[in-house]
Amino acid sequence: MKLINYSSGSIKCMPQKKVKALFITSILLALFIDIQTLNLIILAAFPSLSGVMAVMYFVVVLGLFGIGLFIQGRSLLSLRSSYKGICLLCILWYIMTDVFVASPSVTVPFFGIFMVASFLIPGIIRIDMRIFLLSLFILPSFGIMYLDKIFYNEILENGVVSMGTCYAFLVPVLGNLVYLRYYYKEEKLRLKIVTLFFSAINLFYLVQMIMFGSRGPVLCALLLILCFSVTKIDDDGKLTFCRGRAILVSAGVLLIALSFIAILQAVSDYLSTFGISLNVIDKFLRLEDNGDMTNGRDAISSMAWKGIMTSPIWGNGTSQFLNNTGEVYPHNFIIQMLYDGGIILTSLVLFPIIRILIRKIRIVSTEELICLLFLFFASVPGALFSGDLWNASTLWMFFGFVLAKNSVVEKSYIKQ
Repeated sequence: MKLINYSSGSIKCMPQKKVKALFITSILLALFIDIQTLNLIILAAFPSLSGVMAVMYFVVVLGLFGIGLFIQGRSLLSLRSSYKGICLLCILWYIMTDVFVASPSVTVPFFGIFMVASFLIPGIIRIDMRIFLLSLFILPSFGIMYLDKIFYNEILENGVVSMGTCYAFLVPVLGNLVYLRYYYKEEKLRLKIVTLFFSAINLFYLVQMIMFGSRGPVLCALLLILCFSVTKIDDDGKLTFCRGRAILVSAGVLLIALSFIAILQAVSDYLSTFGISLNVIDKFLRLEDNGDMTNGRDAISSMAWKGIMTSPIWGNGTSQFLNNTGEVYPHNFIIQMLYDGGIILTSLVLFPIIRILIRKIRIVSTEELICLLFLFFASVPGALFSGDLWNASTLWMFFGFVLAKNSVVEKSYIKQ
């Protein structure tokens, strides 16, 4: 196994120990993101192993921190000041809430894994993006052997696939799409054949989401595909817009928006002639008939904004929305951050991330740009419409990669 790093116009061989560490770390990071998906597969195969997810998180996080700090030579002290500051601020906000307000609805272990660990991991590791993506979509492919317990039982019982199952399988599906877009062409024929097999499985997962799943995951996949159609990475590794395509796509989106329900009804009627029903479309039409396209989110947002206006500067404390309103979360990570931490926490967390992200898009390597692109669509669109901020591990990992330095190997590859 050999890694060749093309940097500064020269070829440098990385020590074998570092090569192995890079390879293992890339797989472990994919495993960390896939754990919830793999947990569904494991429980389908072995229902008695109900506590395996906690064990997997503990082992994988320990492995990532151990390899990053002691083999790859990374250091928490070398992180950007804003990186360390955001992490310490969120931890302090949690502690102050627990001491002076009330116990947060997100427990310490969940906060530690899904916020703190997810946020810090990008800063203390280096990965090969290609190996990471391959691992990300290959690992959950074994769920194809337990389709009846993962998908079909839910479909037969409820007529739909749960939102949790859809979001669990969404990340490897998006990783597969990114791999096909940016890496597949350069692979050798043998690997192309193998990856096509696993890609077919992930495509099947995507079809299940479209036919029986929730709107959010389908929207994330659609937005990623639209991004592929209007952007490209040029020879200098910079992300550029295809102006003609962008205009056509924008016009198409505007046309659909102006006649959204009519178009959905026409598509639904056409598909019904073939006996096909898509839950995503049917749900939009049902909610329109009921007069609430947001499925109750407008009412929840109103509760959140009332709470924000009550304490706009400091917020109401970490994960207090459930305690104060009876609703689990505001279904929008920006609104939840304002509710929990007010203007202070929101500005100190989001402004540095947005500022560095804007600068990074213009200067980072192709590999890191692909990483940011993937994590953005795997986290941000979904977090704007659903999910709990403090349990959104992929979102915090995206923030971590934005703030991290040299976390993705530039123009490199690992070959057996």
